Amino acid sequence: MNLMQIDRAITGVWAILLRKKNALRYFSVNATSFAWSFAVVIVVLMFQTYMAPLETQIFNSGDNKIELGEVMMGLQSLILIINWFLWPLITFFICKLMGLSAHYIRYVIVDNWSSVVTLTIIGTPSILFQFGLSADLAKSFIFFSSFIMLIYKWRVIKVALATSGMYASILLFIDIAVTILVSTLISKIIAS
Repeated sequence: MNLMQIDRAITGVWAILLRKKNALRYFSVNATSFAWSFAVVIVVLMFQTYMAPLETQIFNSGDNKIELGEVMMGLQSLILIINWFLWPLITFFICKLMGLSAHYIRYVIVDNWSSVVTLTIIGTPSILFQFGLSADLAKSFIFFSSFIMLIYKWRVIKVALATSGMYASILLFIDIAVTILVSTLISKIIAS
């Protein structure tokens, strides 16, 4: 993987956001690109480490006080890593059941790279908070950006798998459910 391929992949995920018809032409679909797409988790972990304290400040502004220490950061990172590698495995079987396995490799590549856009969407309110946006407005923007992120993830599924909106919705719902399930299970295991 070289810088030109990274640039093309990032351009491709932004092209999907902008609803460009030829967005998939930016992606190389091969075993090397598939393997390297998992390295994006390093960027995601760094960004999460930067954003978590800001989000804690935003949500600590009212009556609710939450504490984010090293243990909680480690827990969030563990959940992210488990989800990062578990979701492609689950998707493999779901795509087989839905008859979408022809585009599975492309989907995983695009989904992993789409995290760059997702981070930008989700991170914008926290960065604006750091530059003076009020906590209440930041909370509203976080809610709104979460909605935009879900629409974008749905679009990534639909485009990368070349499937219907209904199948994309089913996969998105399963993705959210798996994330919640893994988060809950890991939290309970650590708490016991």
